[in-house]
Amino acid sequence: MIKNVFTSLRLRRVAMVGALAAAIATLYYIFDPGESRWAPRCIVRSLTGLDCPGCGSQRMIHALLHGDFRSAWDANPFLLCVSPLILAWLWIEADPSTYPRMSRALNSPGFIGGVLMTLIVWTILRNILL
Repeated sequence: MIKNVFTSLRLRRVAMVGALAAAIATLYYIFDPGESRWAPRCIVRSLTGLDCPGCGSQRMIHALLHGDFRSAWDANPFLLCVSPLILAWLWIEADPSTYPRMSRALNSPGFIGGVLMTLIVWTILRNILL
């Protein structure tokens, strides 16, 4: 009985997140964040003039939804490359008990430190080279 309640709650949560993701994807498909006044602007770029690791992510999502991989690459190549890893992480963390070893590995201090170092290096490189 209790397991059915948790399964039901999990399914509702997954359905709600899926519906929210579909609504956001629809908005990004319809509106081009590069031209829309409704799209949020990067606070880091507004304050410093420098690109943060996520700068261009909205334009990248819009381009991907339209099948334009070249524009997606131009908007944020780093995020484009790590998107499959982010989606896998979200999938695993939705129910960590399904893949407990993978969940522990993804939440280990070493992995998190590696991700942070990669983000720092990407931020420096994109502001110096690009």
